[in-house]
Amino acid sequence: IGRNAIAPHTLGEVVQLQLKEVLFRLFQWKDGLYEFVPEQIKYNKSILKPQAAEGLLMDCFRMLDEWPAISRKVVSTEGVFRSLVDPTELAAGGNPEITEEEKKVLRLFDGHRSLQEVVYLSRLGTFDTCRITAGLMDKGLALRMDHLSLTRVESRKDLSGPESLSGWLGWSYRFLLAVFALAQAI
Repeated sequence: IGRNAIAPHTLGEVVQLQLKEVLFRLFQWKDGLYEFVPEQIKYNKSILKPQAAEGLLMDCFRMLDEWPAISRKVVSTEGVFRSLVDPTELAAGGNPEITEEEKKVLRLFDGHRSLQEVVYLSRLGTFDTCRITAGLMDKGLALRMDHLSLTRVESRKDLSGPESLSGWLGWSYRFLLAVFALAQAI
C-alpha cells in the first residue's frame, strides 16, 4: 500500500475473501478440536472493515446447508467446464437473464481451465463460483467437459477431501499472517 502497488480497498476485498474461504473450509470439517477465544484484534481500518462474528457464522451455515446440492452437480474443482453461450452475447449484454457474476464465470469457462483456476481468476471464492457453476449447468449455459467427450474425464476428487485441505489451510494461514503483519507495519 505504501508503494501504491495495491489499493487498500482491493487488499481488503482479497483478505475478506480469504477469510471467507478459510471459514468455509473449516466448517466443512467433520470432526476436530478447536477453541474459540474472543478477544480484541488490532487491524488496519483502512484495509479491513469489521464484521460481526454472528454474521460470518450465519453465512457459513448457509453455505454448508447449500453445499451438498452444489457439490453433487459440480463434483470436483479439478473438472473443466465450457460455456455454451456465445462470447459476443456476453460482451454485448444480450441476455438479461444472466447476472454479472454468471457472465464473469462463463467468460472464464474455456474448456481448458479447471474450475479451481476459475475460482482463483473470478475472485468470487470457492462456494460462490461452484454455486454459480451449478446454476449455469441447470440453465443449460455451461457443461462439464467429461460430458462432452470420453477422452476428457477428470478425476473425481471429493471437494471436501482432507488430502488437499491441510495444504490449502496452511497456505491460507500463512497468507493471512503476512497480510496482518503488513497491516501492522503500516
